Amino acid sequence: MTDLELGKIQSTVKLLVLSACQTAEGKMEAGEGIYSLSRSFLQGGIPNVVASLWEIDNASTSDILTNFYTQLRRDNNPAIALNQAKRNYLQAADKQTAHPKYWAGLLIFK
Repeated sequence: MTDLELGKIQSTVKLLVLSACQTAEGKMEAGEGIYSLSRSFLQGGIPNVVASLWEIDNASTSDILTNFYTQLRRDNNPAIALNQAKRNYLQAADKQTAHPKYWAGLLIFK
């Protein structure tokens, strides 16, 4: 499927997590913004897409997303859950893994 075909899919999915690398990266179009995999799903009606801006370490991504799902069960709000999961990750991180390259690339798009 192309990104344009994905954008035409009607879905009842409320949250999509794209944990692969650089799923929010795409081609910049003047007056349109970035065409990316995450944007295609948003256009297809999925209201919350978690995607990454760059290559993120597998271990840190796993830690953050595991905690994200735990927080999501409590709050039922993906934005709050991702924020809290990142905060929890940073509290447990050492000096090296506290660097933003390990955690800041995961974002939620609405």
